[in-house]
Amino acid sequence: MRQIQGKWFDIDQAFAKYEANVAKAVNKRSGLAKFHGYEYEDIYNIGAIGFVRAYKNFDEAKGTPFEAHVYKNAEFEILRAFRDSNQYVHVPVTVKDCIQKIKKINNFECMNMDELKNATGETAYTIEQALNCIKQIIVPGNKKIGSDFYQDQELMEVLAPSIEDDTDMIVEDFFSKLKPRDLEILKLYMGDMKQSEIGAIFGLSQIQISRILRKKIAKTWQEYAEV
Repeated sequence: MRQIQGKWFDIDQAFAKYEANVAKAVNKRSGLAKFHGYEYEDIYNIGAIGFVRAYKNFDEAKGTPFEAHVYKNAEFEILRAFRDSNQYVHVPVTVKDCIQKIKKINNFECMNMDELKNATGETAYTIEQALNCIKQIIVPGNKKIGSDFYQDQELMEVLAPSIEDDTDMIVEDFFSKLKPRDLEILKLYMGDMKQSEIGAIFGLSQIQISRILRKKIAKTWQEYAEV
């Protein structure tokens, strides 16, 4: 039994009450599951493993709500499974072509599936996969990548100083220029994982992760933008 927010729960009772937070983490990452060789049920089970860890290491004294603690641990397990699968994201040529067609359509986000099928000439399945990819490569421009070692600076200021639109940027082609490890680090960080947590996965310190984000990735972007 463990006390959670003033009440006592065994692990089954706790899961029944807080399972929605596991599902939230699973749904957030389900778009890339198949590209890493997983089905939805697989990452749900992985998220449940994260719940077990959250239940065992929860400390009310730290002040973190159990709901947030469950979500964080479930998502961490899913992202770690993606990395450990050794199956880097592979996008079929048909999906890549569909992505390009969709990106040429103004306000495609407002179109339904039938309209997208008519506009692209692609199947619903291919369009769905393309939309999942597009969703994953839109990066928020106000993500902080600073640390105690470096002064806080927004990602947009580092990666895209010349881009006028400070809301979102499409970086699909830029991603292809990064080394696999650097790409995984950037994706994990943009997925709201802390630098210290990413460092634990790769066996690096938080400062080393910050340097990779601030120097290696930023330098690659600057070289890419100048081409």
